[in-house]
Amino acid sequence: MANYIEEAFHTDLPRRRKLNIDPSIAFGLEIENNGFRTNRSLNDAKRIISDVDTNLELSEDRSLTFINSDKTIEHGIEIVTPVLHNKKEDIEMLKDLSTQLKHINPRYDLSSFQINLDDIFTDEERLYLLKLYTLYEPIIARFCRGNDPILRQGVDTFANAIYYKMMNEVPHYYDVKKLLQDFTENKMVALNLKLRPKRLIEFRLPNGTNEYTLWFNYINMFANLVNAVKEKRIDEKYLDLLLQHEKEHYNTNYKYQYKNFKIKEELLNDFLNTIFDNDEDRLYFTKQYIGNEVELKKAL
Repeated sequence: MANYIEEAFHTDLPRRRKLNIDPSIAFGLEIENNGFRTNRSLNDAKRIISDVDTNLELSEDRSLTFINSDKTIEHGIEIVTPVLHNKKEDIEMLKDLSTQLKHINPRYDLSSFQINLDDIFTDEERLYLLKLYTLYEPIIARFCRGNDPILRQGVDTFANAIYYKMMNEVPHYYDVKKLLQDFTENKMVALNLKLRPKRLIEFRLPNGTNEYTLWFNYINMFANLVNAVKEKRIDEKYLDLLLQHEKEHYNTNYKYQYKNFKIKEELLNDFLNTIFDNDEDRLYFTKQYIGNEVELKKAL
């Protein structure tokens, strides 16, 4: 089996400048930005962002409002993209948006980056998605730090782990509809099943960022995760056994590890070979997952 950690650490990968997903896959982004301290900076940001593409929707986000010790108020903006695809004009628009956000220079200590993908699944397939996500949540959570040392402030409120709820259901899943309801229109969990304006799967965990290379990594990974559900790349009976084993070794410290799980090499390799079908994507994922050399030494 390939040692992706060693290979990624010693490989000088260029910045990811493209997506490696089928152009037919539709996705939408919600990009939060916080730290605007004056109305002028807020309005300037809105104007600059609107000039990138008139189809971008802008709104002030009250969940990002923060009162400083000196009583000044910081505000946040959420950018909602139109439906996008892996095509040249959409990719170039995202690169341009990234450039302008770097010029505006907001903060991201409170912000998230959310990916929405079409939900064309049956209830049974949605349950499979939750199972697969639960199995690999420690891998996904570490990856979703981006270039930060830990997951952002407030993640426990707005993108909480699904581990606890799912472990309570193993191995029986008596009421699938009730379980799915707990993850439907729920802005407090990392995986939200939206109903409006249509059925979407909203992945809420990634830290906010203005780096398009990280945006592309996230889009690429979650699109591949959804494909893995479509194809049921792990036999569901075997997946149930893996989750049963996890329940028997229940991690009572999970919530304390959630913001920065240590590296789990065996689980990582399983994830890479289940989710991706090429080594390029595996290496890009692993590079972001392991972090820098100092983090790697601490995490192993």
